[in-house]
This record gives sequence, structure tokens and C-alpha cells, in this order.
Amino acid sequence: MGCRMMRPFVLDEEVITRLKSWPRPVRNNGKVMYSRQEVGDDEMKSEERELLNMASMQESKKQKVDEGEGEEGGTDEEGMYVDDEGEEDEEPHKDWNILEFGEFVQAFWASSSPRILERKCYSLIWEAIEADFQRGKTRAIVVGNPGIGKSGFLVYVMWKLLHRGCKILLQNKAGERTLFQHGQGVRISEFDSRAVLSDKELYYLVDGRLPLPPLFLGKLILTCSPLLENYKEVKKDGRRTVFYMPVWKSDELAAADQEIFKLGISFWSERFKRWGGLARFVLEQCDEEADKSLTDAIDGSRNIIKVVEAQVSERDEASHKILHMMVRNDFRTYKYVFASKHVSEKVFRNLYQTHKSGLTSFLLFSGNPTLNSARANFLELLCREVLPKGGLFQTKCVYANGQGDPVQAERFDRLQAKESTQWQNAPWDFMFWPTKTTQRSWDAFRLRKGGGHVCLDLYQVTLSSAKHQHGIKAKGVLDLKAEVESVLNLKIPLENITVYIVTLIDLFENGGYQNWRGVQNHVLKDERLLRKLRSIVQKVMGVPV
Repeated sequence: MGCRMMRPFVLDEEVITRLKSWPRPVRNNGKVMYSRQEVGDDEMKSEERELLNMASMQESKKQKVDEGEGEEGGTDEEGMYVDDEGEEDEEPHKDWNILEFGEFVQAFWASSSPRILERKCYSLIWEAIEADFQRGKTRAIVVGNPGIGKSGFLVYVMWKLLHRGCKILLQNKAGERTLFQHGQGVRISEFDSRAVLSDKELYYLVDGRLPLPPLFLGKLILTCSPLLENYKEVKKDGRRTVFYMPVWKSDELAAADQEIFKLGISFWSERFKRWGGLARFVLEQCDEEADKSLTDAIDGSRNIIKVVEAQVSERDEASHKILHMMVRNDFRTYKYVFASKHVSEKVFRNLYQTHKSGLTSFLLFSGNPTLNSARANFLELLCREVLPKGGLFQTKCVYANGQGDPVQAERFDRLQAKESTQWQNAPWDFMFWPTKTTQRSWDAFRLRKGGGHVCLDLYQVTLSSAKHQHGIKAKGVLDLKAEVESVLNLKIPLENITVYIVTLIDLFENGGYQNWRGVQNHVLKDERLLRKLRSIVQKVMGVPV
């Protein structure tokens, strides 16, 4: 059966040629670089001190921790917001490609800008899809939060395929289908599509949803939100692979603003601090109505578990303003993190003041591993609230041989909380918390004088407090020890260091000794080093809501 071509919309050869000329590179002096950024990996630095050398180098390269490393055990060091990952990057912007197509794209996506930033992840996800196609897969689903450029990715893929002269059937969110072949693009009806879909060489690109996929023999690329009904039937297909698209990072927003939106860094960066990496609300929808929707979403988030459920079971835009997907390097796995520090602190404050039972339920909820980082985030906020106030807390000493001292009610001083960057100015009688959540292996510390000695207390906040489940990175502890010794011009014996494994009081009973880890989270095996590290006191500490 031939295709009946409908007249309303035709792309002639000149337009197709112009499409093939994409992209026009942004003018700068750099080089295009696409690189996967590791989440939470510390870079080794050469150290003169014997202990630091040993902690950095003497790792078992084969044995990793079985418990907790993949999710909760690693999340505390990985960064609790997507924007944590970009905070350390102070390099100038790299080359960015801007896809230019005038009014063409608006014929398919009326809400899209005629210029689109080619995000770093576009080429990486496309390479992964092509690799899967070569291995026999024929359906690729790309899932991501709304407002991050999934439609732009589909435009990018179409441009790539046009360069090869591929036959493409493009379906927009309104369900309109356009066939590209032989240098022309024409709109066709659903009836006309049937013959086209029987072509094994066809690339079927769908934007938004495909609840009932038609029978077809070619390759499918579907971009959609996490709402399950958008792709449930496609997901059942054994030939499919699911990829996840990350939200935007600050360097991408800066490039898009510089080349397209022209809002100015002071404007968009303030929005980024509140919204996180949803480019739509950072760069495009910047009005009071959008900002009110964020406030309403925060105020309505009394049950975080239901917020996650709403992303996959309901057409709920509010949930995506609270929780974002932090996508891992392979684009095949993710975890949920709060959209921004602003959002997490507001939601936590609401729960802590008005709904403590809901806060406790969320902290104890272990039914969804993708929520572990968000749970760890809230536990840290709880500890920031409770620990500086001092008072009596349940603690117990734990040892490498598995034994432990009886539980005691230990009294802690009331301390003022400060950012850790300020500790050198007033080292005593404060509890110091890091400004950023990345590249550190402790959550808080304090210096105190006891028995004529200077003592260093470190606090590691974790929901994974069972024996060896979380681990302690030796280099982070020893780095801080060395810094304090250098600034104060004194020595702190290892036995004067206490590491508190701080967990929720409900999990306190099962808390145990934590093994020592290297910079890549491998368990340290060097007995000479471990004998020294075992001089450091470990205590489990329970914190109530």
C-alpha cells in the first residue's frame, strides 16, 4: 500500500539541506569536549605523611564492600543535590554547539525556541542507543524530568539521521506524524503511517508518550517523563532499553543563557539555587506564576514517598519540582535527589515543625533504594538541627572485633554551628559543618580540650549504621587531622580522635563498627595501617526526631 500524502505541511529539499547544516558552533577558543563526570570520586593527591600515603595507596583493588556501597553506603559522599557536582568546576566554558533551525522546529514543537543548546549528554546517550541497536535492540526509551530538553534531544537525533539519509517518522506530542525521506518532509495521517511502519530501515521518533505502540519493524526512540503510562507497553518489549536524561548543570545553563536567553548570570543563578536544573523554569518560565507553583509544591509535600509515586502514576508536575533524577554515568540508572538545597530545607522544615511522624516514616522507609540519598539528606538536616543544641544522647563504643560497650547517655555541650571554612578563626566551642556536601568523608567536627589534650570529634551521619555498612574514608579523617595540627601547631594522637556514627535513634541498636576505606571506597587491608587506625575511637550515636 502506498502512502497518501496530506497537503497541510511540506518540507522542500532546500529546508532539508538547511537542517543538515546543523549545528553552527558557538564562537570561542575552546575545544568541544564531552566527558562523563564521576559522581563522588575523590582525586588522589600525593602526601608526605606516612599514614596518608598508606591510606591513599594501600587499598584492596579487588574486594569492595558488599553492603551499602551501591546506594546508601556511597550516597553520603556523592552530593545530595544535582548542583553539588558542578560547584567545584571553575574552568571556563567549553565549546557548545547551538542547533539553529529558524521556524522549522516550531512547526513540530510550538513551545520550543528556534535555537537549542546541544547538551553534553545528547551525544553520549545517542552513542549508547546506537551501541544497543548494533547489539540487536530496537527500542530506546529516554526518560527524564519535564523541562530538561528531551524534545531537543529528539531534534538532535533527527539531525544526525538526516545526515545519513535515513528514513524518519517523527511524531510530536500532539500525535502529528511527519515522514522524512528522499529530501522531503511531509505530514501523513495515522492510516498512511501503517505502510511506512513496515519498513525495517525506518527510525520512529516519538516525543512525549506512546501508550499503545503500533506494530512496526524499524527502530523506535521515545522521549518522555517518568509517568509510566507514557511508555508502559514499550517497556514490556524485550527489545527495549531505558535511558535516563539528567537535569541541567550550571555550566549548561550558563552557555544557554549566553548564547540564547541573555538573562544575565545574576538572574538565572538565583533561579538555579531555588529550582535546580529544570532549564524551563530557570531560563524560560521566569514569572511569578511559575515561582508560586514551586512554593505550592513545597507546601504540599507532606509525604515524600507519595511525591515519588506521583511521578510515575499521576500527571503531577508538582512532584518534579521537588525531586529530580540524579543520573549516573551510564544513563541507565539514577537516584532521586531534592531539586535544590532551597527545596530540601523548606520541605524538611515543614515536616519537622508540623508533621514529625511523616518525617520519621520517610527516614525509616527502605522500600525504594533510589530514595536513599534524599533520606540521607533529611537525616543530615535533622542532625544540623539537633546536635548543636547539645544535651543527652544515647551512645555506645564499638570495636573491630564486633564487641561493644554498654549503651550510655552521653552529655554533649551546646555549641554554635558554623560552616567548616570558618573553623580556623575560632576553633573552640563550635560545631563545624561543611559548606558543600562533596569531596569529604565526614559531616561535622568539633575541637575540644579534655584532660590537658586537644581532642578531635568527627560526626558521620548515615542511615547505614550497621557493622561495615557505611565505612569511614581514612584519608578524609587524616587530612582533617593534619590540617588542624598545621594550623594550631600541635599534635593530636590518634587515640584522641573519636568518630561518631550518627544515625536515627530507631536504628541505633543495630549500629556497629565501620571498616576503613580508601579513596575509591575499597576496604583497606594493610594491617600495619589498620593497627594505627584502630586507635581512633568509634561510637554509635542515636538522634531522635
